Amino acid sequence: MKTTLPVLIRLADLGVDPLIPAWHARHVRFCNLSAVVAGLFSLAFLALELPLILDWGVWETQPVLLALVRSLAVLPFALPLFLNLRGCHTAARLALIIWSLIFVVGLALLYAHQAPTQLFLLPLVAAVLAMFPWRENRRMWWLVMLCLLGLAGILVIRALHQPLVPVQSEWVLTLMDEFLTAGGVFLTLIVSFVLRTTTERAERQALREQERADRLLLNILPA
Repeated sequence: MKTTLPVLIRLADLGVDPLIPAWHARHVRFCNLSAVVAGLFSLAFLALELPLILDWGVWETQPVLLALVRSLAVLPFALPLFLNLRGCHTAARLALIIWSLIFVVGLALLYAHQAPTQLFLLPLVAAVLAMFPWRENRRMWWLVMLCLLGLAGILVIRALHQPLVPVQSEWVLTLMDEFLTAGGVFLTLIVSFVLRTTTERAERQALREQERADRLLLNILPA
């Protein structure tokens, strides 16, 4: 825990220039931490998926290709960190939300009605609403509408599409259902916690900036 926290703080501060306003720094940190959480959860779910995709060791062409694509799908969650580090903060937010939506729709194509993948849209919409500053409200609402279109697409996939990875075992279906349900709730809680943490840091930064400005003003004004 003592080593994990400094690493998370360092990742959260990627691309946060000391000169940028506190509200801007909050959105950058929120984006960074959201990308880290999404990437870690994707890796955790991958450990459950790979035996299913490969049919518990059947090394045929289609399952191997699906496993490869699904494994590579974790990598783009690192892109927002790189973009924020380069100062492309808006592009980082867009990359995270759009890739997360593509990722969730991809899971729906893999498992269709077998897994409640639509639950992942709850933390995604919450992240959209929290991640964009007021100056980007129009972009934020466009992304919310895109998420709603994604939800409609997932529901159609669940109703009409045959899963690319059929799951026969009842206990595996139960495990996937419970894991995804718990994951959706957990990610929503994490989004709320990250928002609170980044907001508190932004408030402390704003307070320090105000105190610095007050001290400068007192030095300038005559006694």
